[in-house]
Order: sequence, then C-alpha cells, then structure tokens
Amino acid sequence: MWVLTFAKRIEMVPTFDQIPSAIQELKNLIISISTDVIDIKSKVEPANNDILDVNQASAFLKCKTSTLHRLARYGDVKSHKRLKQRYFIKKDLIEYIEKGSSIKNDAEYVKAHLLKSKKK
Repeated sequence: MWVLTFAKRIEMVPTFDQIPSAIQELKNLIISISTDVIDIKSKVEPANNDILDVNQASAFLKCKTSTLHRLARYGDVKSHKRLKQRYFIKKDLIEYIEKGSSIKNDAEYVKAHLLKSKKK
C-alpha cells in the first residue's frame, strides 16, 4: 500500500514551500514501513519458547546427551524435570550459547564447579 503512495509522490518534485510537508510525509512513510517490517519479522521468527526433550536439546546444541545431562546437573543450562524426564526451553539454550566462554573464564565459576564436583 505504501509503495504505491511513494511511487506516485516520487514523480513530483516539491517546491521550497512544500518541503516541510514532504518531510512529514516521509517520516510517516518510514514509520509505516518499520511497523510492517516488525509485523513480518514477528511472523517469520520462530518462537524460542519451544520445549525440547533431552534428545532434541542435545541435537540443537550439537552435543551428547550425557554432556547435556551434566550441564543441567551443574546448573550451567536451565532445565525442568517432570515425571523423571528432563526438558529444556529453547530460549534458555540460546542464552547458554550466547554466554559462551565468557562465563568459563570467571574465577567464581571455576570455584563453584570445583565445589560441586567435590561434593560427589
């Protein structure tokens, strides 16, 4: 809809007196385009609230299920247990990936893992 309006207006060259109204029209057009882009983007992007089981989550992280169980046990990856099954929320896995190595360089992180492994 806005494309046709813009195509018609681009043929006209505004006079000096028409420039403020032309600028306002461009602002409105930009706002309209940006809201359309946001609407389209929200429809295209997958939901990150998907619930994954251990096999799906390990495939998503490209790791073994035993590694994923260990990460969940130590609290590195958020997980939920229901009826003796462990589930993961996709956005939590993405958050884990985004944190990446910056968390492993932290001295407190290393101490916490040493303490957790000594308890067993």
